[in-house]
Amino acid sequence: MKDRHITTYIRKSEVRKLLFPLLLLITALIILIHQPLFDYFTIAPVSADEPLKDAVNDQFRYVRIHARDLYYTGDDYYVDGQLTGHYYYQLSESYLRIYILTPQAGRPAEKYLAARQVTGQLVKMGPASAALFDDLAEQLDWTGEGLYSICDPYLVNEVIYFPIAERILFGLILIALVIGTAGLLYTLFLLAFPKLSPGYRRLRRYGDADRIVQDAEREIRDNTILEARKLTLTPKYLIEFDSDRTAVIPLESVLWVFHLRDMKYSLRERRERMLYSLRITTITGDVFTLKDYRKNELDKIMEVLTERYPNFFYDYSEEHERMVDYILEENRKELRARKDRLY
Repeated sequence: MKDRHITTYIRKSEVRKLLFPLLLLITALIILIHQPLFDYFTIAPVSADEPLKDAVNDQFRYVRIHARDLYYTGDDYYVDGQLTGHYYYQLSESYLRIYILTPQAGRPAEKYLAARQVTGQLVKMGPASAALFDDLAEQLDWTGEGLYSICDPYLVNEVIYFPIAERILFGLILIALVIGTAGLLYTLFLLAFPKLSPGYRRLRRYGDADRIVQDAEREIRDNTILEARKLTLTPKYLIEFDSDRTAVIPLESVLWVFHLRDMKYSLRERRERMLYSLRITTITGDVFTLKDYRKNELDKIMEVLTERYPNFFYDYSEEHERMVDYILEENRKELRARKDRLY
């Protein structure tokens, strides 16, 4: 039969695992492109007395200002009918700047703020601001047109700088970037060094992993007893070759074998069908679940196993579960005792 190299299938399974971190990274990057969250950290420092139209170029959306002598206009900022900010103005040397500041919970707007550091988004003044200028003009005994003529064309909105929803989104994107990058690097590492994969390293519990793999591959080549799609049975091993997972099970270490069954929808057949899995517990406590086979495929495997290894526990029962738990616990105690003697 054609050679089947276990490390090749381990690499195939790792290639399949590249899909999730790649999708995660691509999705996170697409969101960052369409929702430029990093812009919140590109902040232009601006003097309180320098006109924004002169101090800020088009690449900046956010500014930080050590504002002083701020006066409440008497107008408030509402979003969806809810109070979310107060309008303040700064007037000095025939120059007017408007701010929208975050309110303090449960407290009315202060009439005067001597100094405050404001970090906010630049918002172009528009026709909707006419009512604000009319109210302010009445307070200052000016005309609305006169105030508008000396007002900076931008106002500074502190309320919409990095709102809570954006912060949550930014946190989720950072987590996705970290997970995606770590997953991608880890998978690429295992592609380069398949002997460091969890499935290969697990074989060390049963002896020399390299020797076990070489022995299993030799038996697959020269002494295969039975094949059932992804499963290969040899006198000493049961091996599952799968693009998602590769399992090498030394049969001399098996304690318990039984069937599981589950109804699953088949896209190919467009209907639900009964599929079977083989649950195998070994003397080390490892549990292998070989999933989604037809009953006749697993029946053939079970028939050969029961003939060659009559001492296994076969089929599920509470008594078998208790016996296996007892044997595993005794093995753990023996291992602990050995470690205590060594140290």
